[in-house]
Amino acid sequence: MNPADPPILFSCHDRLGRVSFAKSLARKIDRLTDLDSGFVIGLDGEWGSGKTSVINMVVQALRHLQMEESSPRKLHHGEVPVALSHDELDALAPVYFKVAPEFDDSNSDFSYVSLDQFNRSVARRLATPPMKPEALYRYFRLDLARKKAPRNLVVNFSPWLIPGASSLSATFISDLARAVDGILGEDVASAFKAYAARISELAPIAGAFADLGSSGVGNIFRAGGNWLKNYADESKSLDDLKGALEKRLKTIAPTKIVVVVDDLDRLTPGEAAQMVSLVKGLGRLPNVVYLLGYHLDVLAQHLEKAYQGKPGDGSLYLEKIVQYQRRLPMLAVNSLVSLLEPVIEDSLKNADENTRKRFGDAWRNFAAHHIKTPRDVVRIGNAFKIAHADVGEFTDPADLFILEVLLAKDASLYNWIRQNLSSLCGEDFEFAGADGRRKLREVIEKQGYEKDDLGTRALALLFPRVAEAFQTYGSTNEDSRSRAQKRLHLLEFSRAYFDIAPPLGAWEKSFMSEIIAADNPDEAIATILKRAETAGQFQASLRAQFLEELVAEFGDGRPIPLSWFQALVRYSKTFAQFKDEERSFISRRDNYQRLTNAIFRGLDATDEQARANLILSTLEEAEDISVLCRIVRTAIGDQNSNQGIRERLSFAGNEDLVRNRLIGVIKRLADTGAIWKQVNPSDVIWFWKGSSQADAVSQYLNDEARTDDSFPHIVDLLVGTVISSAEGEYEHVPEWTDKLMDVAAFTKQAERHASDANDPHFAQAKRFLAAYDRGKNDRYG
Repeated sequence: MNPADPPILFSCHDRLGRVSFAKSLARKIDRLTDLDSGFVIGLDGEWGSGKTSVINMVVQALRHLQMEESSPRKLHHGEVPVALSHDELDALAPVYFKVAPEFDDSNSDFSYVSLDQFNRSVARRLATPPMKPEALYRYFRLDLARKKAPRNLVVNFSPWLIPGASSLSATFISDLARAVDGILGEDVASAFKAYAARISELAPIAGAFADLGSSGVGNIFRAGGNWLKNYADESKSLDDLKGALEKRLKTIAPTKIVVVVDDLDRLTPGEAAQMVSLVKGLGRLPNVVYLLGYHLDVLAQHLEKAYQGKPGDGSLYLEKIVQYQRRLPMLAVNSLVSLLEPVIEDSLKNADENTRKRFGDAWRNFAAHHIKTPRDVVRIGNAFKIAHADVGEFTDPADLFILEVLLAKDASLYNWIRQNLSSLCGEDFEFAGADGRRKLREVIEKQGYEKDDLGTRALALLFPRVAEAFQTYGSTNEDSRSRAQKRLHLLEFSRAYFDIAPPLGAWEKSFMSEIIAADNPDEAIATILKRAETAGQFQASLRAQFLEELVAEFGDGRPIPLSWFQALVRYSKTFAQFKDEERSFISRRDNYQRLTNAIFRGLDATDEQARANLILSTLEEAEDISVLCRIVRTAIGDQNSNQGIRERLSFAGNEDLVRNRLIGVIKRLADTGAIWKQVNPSDVIWFWKGSSQADAVSQYLNDEARTDDSFPHIVDLLVGTVISSAEGEYEHVPEWTDKLMDVAAFTKQAERHASDANDPHFAQAKRFLAAYDRGKNDRYG
């Protein structure tokens, strides 16, 4: 995609399905007859809708209509004609015009064989397969014959390039005079030059006509106009000279002069009125056809402003001038998508199915309603391409695309999102729960966005909380997947979307893909920890992101390999000790939870027998069994004589074997006093209790409670944290702890420690007693 947004020059490059329309319009122009007063065609389309591209294809089609008709005939003595169809000429055009300067057309009659041989050798040298040299040479000869005797002599006139102080009339006629010189005969050329010379004398300023080097405005305007000064005939009036010119132009039929004036709506109101008047009066010459390009609504408004008319007068005025007006054809349903696809596909080449689906949703439900023209595609596509090149490793492509569309089409909403990220990402306590969703909806509605508005659609696609607030289709809050994709609605990743710069403290997506695909997970995890260690204040974020990547990876239905299972169990203590806790007003999440979640999701996708084998083969070598206790308890539930066994994951009938092996390890740890050395002793204790070992656990804990060394560990076991939307976060001792051990006796021990400020367990004792008192009034069980 070219950032300069150039129009296409050749019909073979048309990707919007408009070549048929252009060829049809060209045929209409080519067949026009009885043009004593000229003919004016208007092509109406919004800015950026592709008018110039269509006009270029019309001009090309006019060339090729004549060349196709001449193609079966000999063009010079001894030639064997090579007939070329219109489609074949279309295919040859971009190649030919790229190499055209290599040919020598200085002698169109080819009086010298050597010159003909030279041009044939040029065609042989420049034609690349599958193009044949004969076809390229034939195009050269056909185009040369057309230039010598054109059926449609095209003159491009660009009034918006003319300095404001210059005379459009003088410049326009001078341009036509230059274009016909040497092509339509000396009589026609002389009549044009005389008329142009007189207009230049009547122009209100010096330099009112151009000394032009080619069709179009071309060179700088200068006073004097050396090219025309010898053609002024002061004995004749302007009407006389115009009459003489009209008489000469009537003789050129069936040749026509086709004057192309594009972008009339880019002129100022005064300039637009002058140019339209010029076409109406001065330019209405025999065998001259005008092809005007404009946006009708804008041009009509210019005319109304220039003539101080009322609404509607501009359109009525144009109706008197334009004899045949066509609207640009409607775009095919997928034509804009075809323009956008090369950019989008590059950003999605490594995307998963979920991301591709969300991108499709973003297009259908939001972006397609904003991207209406080819210029929109180029503008937004280039912005997205540049942004994705810089931050694609750190952002979600669908979210980034939506933001770039908003920046181009709804900057006020873009800025509002930027200013309210904390609320939209769910970090504000005020917007928690059902009441918070209602408040969030009210805030958005105050910005003028209702449920079905495009702005609300964008917000719902970007932020799950907005989708929930409006109860509409949008983004889903799958936390692990969202983290792996670095979604905008997670505040930690949001800055990259607005700064368009790689964020500090984030892994590249490609690096994560390499790590997860590594053959040696132990080395991969060691690499993660080493890189995180050098990241300063961002090391916690990097470790957490790695584990979230694993949660997403195994959550996509990928069975967990033995190598990864054992490596994660081995490193569980390391990750848990770092903790890397993330808190919000409604939850807490740390590395231990992330790692356990990743392993459990991997087991969920693993074969039943393989699950048991993974646990059994890892159990004996594990230095820390906390994570295994939590996983097995979560998988097969607690064993209870009244309720039986509640299973979530089957171990192919090996549940008792796995449970008993794990209980054996726990008892050895209890005998050696190593339970409290586990990274999460509570998981070990609860698994032990849930395996019909409640009495043994109570005895163990009551015995341990009488030792000073175990006192802080039991406090950690008994004290729980409550996160309340009404009261925030606080600690309590739940009522059901009485079933775990003799809490009353432990409370007396805590009171003893708390009575002496110098006691090493003073702080822990005070913590327990405060939580115990709170638990009396706020029981959870």
